[in-house]
Amino acid sequence: MGLVLLTEVGDPNAAALLAARLRSEGIEATLSGEAEGPYRVTVGAMAVTKVWVEQDDLEDARLVVLDWELAE
Repeated sequence: MGLVLLTEVGDPNAAALLAARLRSEGIEATLSGEAEGPYRVTVGAMAVTKVWVEQDDLEDARLVVLDWELAE
């Protein structure tokens, strides 16, 4: 149906872990941000990584994020 923004994470490594967690739950996740490009910028606001999921998976993905946040 199309990708929608799930959340923004301030640490690109944490975003990669969240994406892996989503994928382990059967939810495809896509990352975007300065840290995902060829010249990885991981300082301040440029380190923010956006996590995108399919519209149909948004509610399930939000539950995974909630569980992930509580576990931290």
